[in-house]
Amino acid sequence: MKSEESSNIGTWTVPEYMKDKFEPGQYGIIRVGKDNRAKKNLKVGQNKLESGVYAIVKIISNSKKK
Repeated sequence: MKSEESSNIGTWTVPEYMKDKFEPGQYGIIRVGKDNRAKKNLKVGQNKLESGVYAIVKIISNSKKK
């Protein structure tokens, strides 16, 4: 990534018990363990994710209720 201006902003959910552990300005990772989703739960043409680190992220807002 060249700069913050070129980054993508995504929305992620976290478990309720972890919602107060994140603050704007903190960094973290998006990590995938074993993808146990059944084939019927994947979108058409989508494959299961391979295990690994997918992104280094910066928290930009406090958690919000859905």
